[in-house]
Amino acid sequence: MEILLKFLGDHWKWVIATLIALPGGLLAYKRLFKNGEKSGHSPTQNTSGSGNNPVQIGDGAQVGGYVVGQQTVHNHGGAIIDVNKLIEQFIEQQKSHAKEIHEKDKQLANSEEEKRQLTKTREVLRVERARAKDENRAREIDQAIAAISKGNPKEAENFFEGVFKREQVLGKEADERASQAAVHVATLARYHNIKKALFYAGKATELDPGNAAAWNLLGIIYVIRGDLEKAEEYSRKALEIFEALGSKEGIAAAYNNLGVIYNTRNDLDQAEAMYRRALEINETLGSKEGMAQVYTNLGNIYLTREELEEAEDHYREALKLHEKLGSKEGMAVVFANLGSIYGIRNDLKRAEDNYRKALEFNEDLDNKEGMAVVSVNLGNLYKFRNELQKAEDYYREALKFNIELDRKKGMAIAYGNLGSVYLTRGDLGKACTHWGKALALYREIGIEDEAEAVQSWMKEAGCPENAKQ
Repeated sequence: MEILLKFLGDHWKWVIATLIALPGGLLAYKRLFKNGEKSGHSPTQNTSGSGNNPVQIGDGAQVGGYVVGQQTVHNHGGAIIDVNKLIEQFIEQQKSHAKEIHEKDKQLANSEEEKRQLTKTREVLRVERARAKDENRAREIDQAIAAISKGNPKEAENFFEGVFKREQVLGKEADERASQAAVHVATLARYHNIKKALFYAGKATELDPGNAAAWNLLGIIYVIRGDLEKAEEYSRKALEIFEALGSKEGIAAAYNNLGVIYNTRNDLDQAEAMYRRALEINETLGSKEGMAQVYTNLGNIYLTREELEEAEDHYREALKLHEKLGSKEGMAVVFANLGSIYGIRNDLKRAEDNYRKALEFNEDLDNKEGMAVVSVNLGNLYKFRNELQKAEDYYREALKFNIELDRKKGMAIAYGNLGSVYLTRGDLGKACTHWGKALALYREIGIEDEAEAVQSWMKEAGCPENAKQ
């Protein structure tokens, strides 16, 4: 309450301006309930972002509902807006962002990991180049190396698809080479075509069951798809192989991925234990990329626990390392997470500024997952300000990216948020339709607590039964 009073004292002009804008939407919402006896729940869901994206998360976690505006109907018929409650709702919304932030494959498979994989891919190509005797083949490899160096890995992806197809037909003696080529294709495809990435990662494990990188990547892909059981199974398989090989870098990556999985399940103690193991190994290796990734993920844990100072300290440690490395991906993630902290602290201007920095970096990188996560957060911020059209626009952007990436949890979050916009406008039919889509997706990927939350919103709003199927 002390924080809320301070907010009201410092931002009284903003509060008054907001109150002028809110009554229309809130009164429309009131009309949805018989006799005005129920207070409305308009769920706003957050996503985050990656190990790499907010989360450098983003992936990235979970969803939460909050009351948009609590109204009490008195005998004289006046609608009273509870300002303290309204502010508390936005704070809770920002805290919820910490959960979704941990799902992001960014984290798990954060862009720093992608960066390392691209470096390895370039090294593999250089070896292939040295062995190439055919001039045309040598020219193709040179083009692929140049493309990666310029930040355009599509040509490299096409090259490794060719290698995979060529090696696959040569029989068992070429299985290991075909498997490694498939890993490179899946790694490069993961950010723009998740189905293609899943296909090639699966092929890699079929051709060479001892390919730890393939199992690790498969675990990452299943986190993106929301199948945490398979994600854990494959990440532990990767850990087992990395340990047998004595690969410290691989062991650290597997522990980090397991941390993201536990974090997504809200098992914070176990997640922290995994992250600490990964951090210790990365410090021993002197891996700035690995350390930055784990600092981000530890920051997410503290953010979920509402230990904001600790969270910010870890994010800023990660930011220092990302800046030294010149990692736009990493900086995008950290700026998105810092935006959430400022949102919780009611510093909306700095929250928006940090979200926009994150969005710009992700747009430069054509990182659709990162853009999806940040778009949701900006949508939440505008919804709180009652700028509903802007909120809807950003939620639809997030939905578009999540559909392209086949991120079912991200799609569910976007549908849930769009439902809340329609409810605030007084359009119960569209709200129920969008919530129904969110409910179906949560059930499909087995996230029962979120499915139950959506069901409760639909029941309280009075959605028809067929919308809940």
